[in-house]
Amino acid sequence: MCEVDLNKSIHMFISATELRVKSIFKSPLFFRHAMRSIKQSYQAEGNIKTLTKVPWPKAYTLTIWKSKEDMLHYRNSGAHKDAMKVMSEVSSSFRSIHWESDTMPLWKDAMEKLQTVELIKLRK
Repeated sequence: MCEVDLNKSIHMFISATELRVKSIFKSPLFFRHAMRSIKQSYQAEGNIKTLTKVPWPKAYTLTIWKSKEDMLHYRNSGAHKDAMKVMSEVSSSFRSIHWESDTMPLWKDAMEKLQTVELIKLRK
């Protein structure tokens, strides 16, 4: 993660995601990809902060980036790219939202924003 003084105002790109794991039998595959993706995010260029919550069978991520481009590079490469390839195998649905802010988001705000986005059903 990059070093940022969170007491100063900084323009950030924020991504929040909700994913619903299909079943307990899919949890090993889900957690293997989730842990690799989280590790990748910590090392990704422009990552300010990565937060996760897993109230089973849902999983939430809240990532804060220096720019949209930094987030897209992370999303489309490495472990995260591999995880997206198996998403329909481990997940029944997901939703994601992005926004820009000058203040660090709270989980409460991210959860409210996620509820404004339609849940996408996956098949496989």
